[in-house]
Amino acid sequence: MPGSAKFEIRYVSPAIVRSDDHVFALQHVDEQGELTFFGLESGHASGGMLYFPTVEEWDSFLPKRGGQRSRILERLFDYASRKDSHLGFIVPSLLEPGYLARWPKERDLLRRDPSPITPEQLKKAVLEVVLVNSSFPHPSVPRAAFKRNFRAETIKGDVITNVVLCSDGKPGRDSRIEIQFLAVEYNKISAAFEGLFVEDVTDAGAPDAETAAILAKWKGSSRLYRVRAMNGPSGYIISPRCAIGADEAPPGSPSMFPRPG
Repeated sequence: MPGSAKFEIRYVSPAIVRSDDHVFALQHVDEQGELTFFGLESGHASGGMLYFPTVEEWDSFLPKRGGQRSRILERLFDYASRKDSHLGFIVPSLLEPGYLARWPKERDLLRRDPSPITPEQLKKAVLEVVLVNSSFPHPSVPRAAFKRNFRAETIKGDVITNVVLCSDGKPGRDSRIEIQFLAVEYNKISAAFEGLFVEDVTDAGAPDAETAAILAKWKGSSRLYRVRAMNGPSGYIISPRCAIGADEAPPGSPSMFPRPG
């Protein structure tokens, strides 16, 4: 594969991976497919790291990508080292020999085959809906970002109202993704998004007097989420819980989340 081949690196936040133990992922995507590497956010006691397979593991995990290890490692290093990146904390784990040996438990947690997840594994994984709970200081807040279009749907029950952001999948390629805000108490977001960013910014402070007043009223068990399109203005939702799920359901299928009561 020529060094000039097109590739993309995606950040997958703890909100999607496993928010309870600071685990995030970096996905390297090129013409040969997708590779996923797991790491720990800077809020972890280690200060954060990314696990990248050793030479021996690379050949075992990825025999069809022989000779590509150094190139992909360099790409991850460049991605983490950018001025606008919040992932500079992983650089020592990529460069320093023996760095991961100081954190054997964490190393073993992150050591996984980076090969693409199969549809069967995906279907099993999405049975476990991941909750977005803020455990990191600002600006390292839980966040999810997607280069996909979403639409917002308000689903009203007898007692509570949920808001679900939906992105339909494409047969044989993309999964359907839904982001549910449960028992919404305040909703000021757009109806459609070209690209999507969702962040829990409760501990970062309210953006204006109106939202601050609403948050102060409900803050006992609720979180403040900033929701915006890739190039659009920010909107806000106050909800006690946010959940993200994915499945292979075709467009027009009922939501994967139960209707509110």
